[in-house]
Amino acid sequence: MDELAASLLIITIWVIGLALPALIFGAIFQKAGYSPWRGLLMLVPLVNVIWLIVFAFSEWPIHRELARHRTLQGEATPEDFSVATAEAARLESRGDWQEALVAYDRLARLPGNPNAEYAANCADRLRHRHKDQDATSS
Repeated sequence: MDELAASLLIITIWVIGLALPALIFGAIFQKAGYSPWRGLLMLVPLVNVIWLIVFAFSEWPIHRELARHRTLQGEATPEDFSVATAEAARLESRGDWQEALVAYDRLARLPGNPNAEYAANCADRLRHRHKDQDATSS
C-alpha cells in the first residue's frame, strides 16, 4: 500500500508540474490575444524556445486591436496607422474585401495619417476590381 501511495504522490506531483506551467503560459498568451491552448507548446522541448522567440518579437493580436481602436477614436500614433494599414491589407489578402474597403476608407479619411494616400488608392483599387467582377458576373 505504501508503494501505491508513493506512486500516486509522484504521479500527482508530475502532473501538477506539467499542468501548472501550461496553465500559466496559457493565461499569458490569452492576455496577449492568442489562444490559451498555445500554453501546451511550452511542454514540448525546443518548440517552447522557438515559440517564445516568435512570441517576443512578433506583433501581438492585442496590439492590432488597440491600434484599430486608437485610430477609430482619432488618437492614433504613426505606429498605429501602420498597424491599421497592415490589418486592412491582411483583410484583403484573406478575401474579406468589403471589410478591407471599409478599413481603407476609414484610414484615408483620418487626419494626420501618413498612409492616407496609400489607403485611398487601395480603396479605389478594391472598388474598381470588384465593380469589374460584379459587371462580368451579371
